[in-house]
Amino acid sequence: MSLKNVHFDTHALFYLTAECPSLESLSLTSCSFTNFEICISNSSLRSFDIKQSKASEIQVYQTVNLESLDVISLNFELKSMIFRECYNLKYMEISARHLKMFQLGGCYDVKATLNTPELCDFNFEGYLKSEFSLRDPKLWSASIILWDNWDEELQSLDGPWRHFPRLRNFL
Repeated sequence: MSLKNVHFDTHALFYLTAECPSLESLSLTSCSFTNFEICISNSSLRSFDIKQSKASEIQVYQTVNLESLDVISLNFELKSMIFRECYNLKYMEISARHLKMFQLGGCYDVKATLNTPELCDFNFEGYLKSEFSLRDPKLWSASIILWDNWDEELQSLDGPWRHFPRLRNFL
């Protein structure tokens, strides 16, 4: 579904996407929102693009099949992005000039590029396989909680020590 120049009342986008159980792709271009908030929760969504839409906050919850996310917000004051339970997220590209806070929780193997020069607060909770590239952040605080897969390989005595080089590269 591709929407351009649409104005959404409070929670209208949330209910619209909730009523589309087969929705796999959503693109919002130059849209606006009464409460300046984009909130999505759709388990079938695989691709989500937001370009130059007038919102100060993006919240994405329980989009367990989401694989790709692109956000471009150079002219509008997008301040906050929160993503929870996006387990299959593989690719994330964010260009948001005014973004201050970013949270991503519950990802297994995401490759993310954040071009966010005003970013102050970064929070990630996920697996060590994930890779982030932060361009020009002004971080005041960062919280990184890394999970690991508990398979037979890691149960050996020296298993976890092999992950230090990967941890170093992540940080």
